[in-house]
Amino acid sequence: MGPVTFEGGSGNPRGAPDPRRWRPFITIGAPGCNSMETDNLWWVIVALVVLVVARLVVPNMGSLKDETRHSVLEFVDSGLIALVLVFFFIRPFVVQAFYIPSGSMRMTLLENDRILVNKWIYRIRPPHRQDIVVFKAPPKALGNSKEKKDFIKRLVGLPGDAVEVRSGAVYVNDKALAEPYLQEPPDYDMKIVDGQVYEILPYSQYPVQRNSEPVQDEREMERILVAAPGRVPHGSLLVFGDNRNDSNDGHKWGFLPKENLLGKAMVIFYPLQRARLLDHKWKSVARRGGKNSDADYQAWRPMMPSRALL
Repeated sequence: MGPVTFEGGSGNPRGAPDPRRWRPFITIGAPGCNSMETDNLWWVIVALVVLVVARLVVPNMGSLKDETRHSVLEFVDSGLIALVLVFFFIRPFVVQAFYIPSGSMRMTLLENDRILVNKWIYRIRPPHRQDIVVFKAPPKALGNSKEKKDFIKRLVGLPGDAVEVRSGAVYVNDKALAEPYLQEPPDYDMKIVDGQVYEILPYSQYPVQRNSEPVQDEREMERILVAAPGRVPHGSLLVFGDNRNDSNDGHKWGFLPKENLLGKAMVIFYPLQRARLLDHKWKSVARRGGKNSDADYQAWRPMMPSRALL
């Protein structure tokens, strides 16, 4: 997948295996890879060519017995149907596997967790607050990078919600959001003013920042600090990583266009000892002090083609 660049601080805790070593297939872009056109594209093309050639050649092979020829053709036809269904219908539109290369969603998702993402659910219902969502990263989230990447974050603000971060908690419509899944409380405040997201760092030389750029005008700074919290605009969402202090998310780069959503993370399927449904009401097993913790990194092995997320 090319060189990996972790978003949000270190992103690769000591002792965690480098995901660059465990790539079952070559893809373009990292760590959020491109869609199916690049992800395993050559593998799909080769498999299709082999199966199509076999379908054309086998019927004309007079050296094969009729029973053998029938069995081979049945196998080839089954392979063609399965390949078309999986790579041209199920994967693009229904469900897809992804892996997690960074620590921005700790402790809900650990580095190298493998997850399944439901890609059709938002076609039949709107996103819900606290869903774990996968989306195409907006340009502001990528900085100077021109690579297309997929991110995974927690949805905290829906269109029309008044969202504010203060005193280590997220407030939605003036009510503190219950977040048992957090790695630790945020060490910043955040406010929406005039349709813009501002990060507030009380102990910084420039305490008010937008898109990681400081607001230097003192009057403007004071106006933002005393303003009432604004609302998430129509057609937009606000997303944060569960590892609030080590995540490149909405408090840095602002709102996510709703059309960028790809799907909802539904289940961790690997490592097996961490396999579970993803529910915002559950605390991480690692945070509860169970046996599944950072040692899970060492047990990880690739099982199936999947894409990386930030």
